[in-house]
Amino acid sequence: MTIQRLKIRFRMTIHELIEMMKLKGIVCEFGIISLLNDNYAEWALILFEDEYYVTHSVLDNYEDICYFEDIEDYENEFQARVCCLNLATTLNGTIYE
Repeated sequence: MTIQRLKIRFRMTIHELIEMMKLKGIVCEFGIISLLNDNYAEWALILFEDEYYVTHSVLDNYEDICYFEDIEDYENEFQARVCCLNLATTLNGTIYE
């Protein structure tokens, strides 16, 4: 199901939708990416209603500020994992392990 349909179905913002999916779905993998300018990104690979979703949020290291949140849907786990691997490059950061 597309993100727009989920937002309409549950009548939620992107942030609320991500939190609901983390609670009701299966979080397969998650991590943190270190970014420039004292920011970081939290990402998660979630299985929800038989579809895979990759979420990421760009946050401030020192203040309680979320600059950006996004969610993408994928038909299979392989495509979702490829997105997770490319996320650090896309955000111009490094994966924190």
